[in-house]
Amino acid sequence: MGLDAFVPCNCLKEGKATPPPVDKEWIILDEEGYIHLNSEYSVDSDLEAKIDEWSYECCPHQFMHMSEHICNWSGLRSFQQALIKLGIEHFPILGTQLPNVNGGSLGVESVEKALLELEFFEQNIKTQSSLYLINAEDSQAIYEYIEVYGGRFLFSKPHSMGFNVNGLYIIDSEDNILFQSKRVTQKVYLYSNWICKFASIFNIKLKPVRKVVWTDLDTGKQFYTRWGLSFNDAYPKEFAIENRSVISDDYQYIIQSLRKIFQISIDTGNSVYWC
Repeated sequence: MGLDAFVPCNCLKEGKATPPPVDKEWIILDEEGYIHLNSEYSVDSDLEAKIDEWSYECCPHQFMHMSEHICNWSGLRSFQQALIKLGIEHFPILGTQLPNVNGGSLGVESVEKALLELEFFEQNIKTQSSLYLINAEDSQAIYEYIEVYGGRFLFSKPHSMGFNVNGLYIIDSEDNILFQSKRVTQKVYLYSNWICKFASIFNIKLKPVRKVVWTDLDTGKQFYTRWGLSFNDAYPKEFAIENRSVISDDYQYIIQSLRKIFQISIDTGNSVYWC
């Protein structure tokens, strides 16, 4: 789940695609970047289906799209948050044209400006910092604080989890804080192997975690949940909240993917479509 993008190819225009099932003028590109039968010539659904099938394999690009995965939604929100910290006035394209939901497009006339904005971002992001949830055992950052989510990163029932400057928090379905701590441990109790095997034999759905005890190291307060917080396939024993400097490397996951799709747009002269 996340944001993807594509740029329509020029294979049909350049004669690099296999012959379509209808005359070229019968084929149009809609406002979302997809190939369709021009309704001015026909509304035959069978013919529409043939065009769809043809576009899937008529050239090296499925559906005549050159596609790129940009990032997940959390990664996009982190990038947008960094744009705001640097000053949204420096990013008239990236600050307004990156989508909040799937859909929309970026015209080729704006793409070169967006590339310049990416360069500015890389050169200046090192002046900023951000709040992180840290695995206290090895100091690795687990999550970055995302303002639009209120720091929430785990949604479950009946409890959800997040963090802010006041610490790691657990809330109920009405956003009431049930537990919060700046220095917290989790102790995970798993079901024994024989219970898991028994459940499997009788087709009983059973999660491996039986319960988790969260403890505030400063106050000794405890809270219990039916799930734990894992990272790299393990359950860290202790967490902390830290403010750390950020560098451009932290955002290469989106910088490189945006650069790639923007360059394709420039090379083809076609818009970028978000999906």
